[in-house]
Amino acid sequence: MENSLGKGTTVLVSYEASKMCFKPDNIRAENMLVNYSLGSFSSPYICKEAITYRLASPKADHYFIINDGNGQIKVYLNFKKL
Repeated sequence: MENSLGKGTTVLVSYEASKMCFKPDNIRAENMLVNYSLGSFSSPYICKEAITYRLASPKADHYFIINDGNGQIKVYLNFKKL
């Protein structure tokens, strides 16, 4: 489900779609969610090793990296050059 207000858009992913990506490496489902969520847009950041989300504000962006593994892995948050 998608809702737009002004310049912003919110996408709500259904439970079944998100359940398919609960564990990593379901590449087909992950790509499907990215394609339907972002459409022609692309994320300005990527973190392949952990779940990451961004909370943007006018003065600063906050990135939350969730390591649901054993805590012994390194994660890399990469940004695209604008």
